[in-house]
Amino acid sequence: MKDGSYICGANVENASYGLTSCAERNALFAAYSQGYRKQDIQCMAITAKQDELCPPCGACRQVMAELLEQHTPIILASIKKQLVTNIEELMPMAFTAKEFL
Repeated sequence: MKDGSYICGANVENASYGLTSCAERNALFAAYSQGYRKQDIQCMAITAKQDELCPPCGACRQVMAELLEQHTPIILASIKKQLVTNIEELMPMAFTAKEFL
């Protein structure tokens, strides 16, 4: 965060996969519940303890498109790889609240 603090999230698995809550959404919702908003978020890091990168799922990308600024750096990191991207690259032409009539 711009104030120097960190907000963490973790996957919360559920036997009914649709009810699983991803780390990305948990971290963003925690930040917003603490009063932070998109302009307060300096970057987002998504890490995986595996060789390959773990990009966010579609549901997380949708939430990120609405709760992050378009050019906020998103760092994907694994044991062997690292990529810096942003939500505009991860989800081009995202449908957000600005599209509501």
